[in-house]
Amino acid sequence: MKMRHYLPAAFAGTNKQDILLVGAGGTGSQILTDLARMNQALISLGGKGIRVTTIDPDNVTATNVGRQLYSMSDIGLNKAIVLTTRVNAFFGTSWEAYPAMLTKKTVVTKNTYIMVITAVDNVDARLAAHGVAVKANIPYWLDTGNMAKTGNVVLGNTKGIFSRQPTKKGCVDRLPNAIDLYDDVLKSASNEAMQPPSCSVEASLSKQDMFINKAVSTFAMQILWSCFRKGYIEQHGAFINLETLNVRPLDVNPETWKSMGWVQPPCRRKYA
Repeated sequence: MKMRHYLPAAFAGTNKQDILLVGAGGTGSQILTDLARMNQALISLGGKGIRVTTIDPDNVTATNVGRQLYSMSDIGLNKAIVLTTRVNAFFGTSWEAYPAMLTKKTVVTKNTYIMVITAVDNVDARLAAHGVAVKANIPYWLDTGNMAKTGNVVLGNTKGIFSRQPTKKGCVDRLPNAIDLYDDVLKSASNEAMQPPSCSVEASLSKQDMFINKAVSTFAMQILWSCFRKGYIEQHGAFINLETLNVRPLDVNPETWKSMGWVQPPCRRKYA
């Protein structure tokens, strides 16, 4: 029997829901435009839609043009502001953007976020985003990452957060997040020196294949779409390999997580 995780009532769309997107680069630029399309679809189906705040400190460079969703006229401008302005003009939204780096000291003043999405290229930024989400009581964290030809997506509850489930068999009240499943790997990677930015399009494409960012965004958004449309999910992640054209789902299943080295420890439940 497939197991399920039911999302809180907030995902039913009775009110416009806030999402914090950290990163507007290769994957983040794809995610932001996909979120705009999703918002339009949700409204067309009778919902209230979503509202996205994007944060990224980087400016557009020549190497970003083509592989990321930026043009030559965007060079020198902040990524988050450029893309959010474009989305707002095209879809008539009023989403916000901040040209800043999210750190452990960042304070989120808005208390209506239901999810933080990370599309960053280093572990420290990923850990900082999760820490900010915990302090702000944001219940869900959707993390995305990729190498040259492979990518992964994991939707999980932030630390200490559980979601109430229907009184039926096969329901799981907490999804492990990227730290739960890959803590040792992330700590190891965090100690490695960051790669310098690519100085040419050719060098950039040698690090990340042309369509890996779009593939990662597509699977991340499909999971989020299921959250909004069905109210539950049976898979909360995916492992993508463009070299072999293979995708392996991450099932909502404690036995799957146990095989990956994670078991939910006994604790007092704090429900979202």
